[in-house]
Formats: sequence, structure tokens, C-alpha cells
Amino acid sequence: MGVVTRTDVAVPRSVGYIPPTAGYFEPSDWAVQVHTLSNSDTARRLIDGEFDSGFTALDIVQQHPDRFKVLKEIGEVDVVWMVFGKTRVNSGQLIAWRDAPVRALFESEI
Repeated sequence: MGVVTRTDVAVPRSVGYIPPTAGYFEPSDWAVQVHTLSNSDTARRLIDGEFDSGFTALDIVQQHPDRFKVLKEIGEVDVVWMVFGKTRVNSGQLIAWRDAPVRALFESEI
């Protein structure tokens, strides 16, 4: 993950990003900030030329090295997703992935 910019733009004026990623870089460095729906949406719209820069996966630079360059590399970004629905799926107990890879990390610390 990181900030990618188009190589054909001398001074990037616009940046696309999903709001939760704003803490990883400084969106106000760009005159125009565009909120996107997802990192893949940011990449697609960057490819389409809707904005000059974007916070997205760096794969876009490897796939289009003549069109994009990395302005700031962040590295892997871990996120937690909560899914909400109309129907309750439990009776108050935690629903979790008991064999999640992170469990081994926690157990090794105990």
C-alpha cells in the first residue's frame, strides 16, 4: 500500500483514497481530495485518470510502470471489518474465527 501518482502529471493536484487511509499520509497536500469506495476503486479511477494520485495497492505501479510511480510506500495495512446485518446471528457470545493465524501470535506471547 502507498501513495501512487501518474507519471504524466508534473505537479499532482488531486488524490483519491478511502477515508480510513487518511492517517497514513497527508491528503491536504493535494488541492483536491476525492473519497473512494475501496482501494480497488481508487486504483481503477486512477487508471481512468479521474485524479492524479491515489492511496492504493502498489501493484498498479508494477502493472503499469510507464504510467505510475510510488510517491510514498506504506507497506502492508491490516484492517478489521465488521459486518452488520438485519438479523442477529448470535445470542450475545463472541463470534470469531478460532483458528485465525493471529491466534498463534497471541498464544506465543502467553
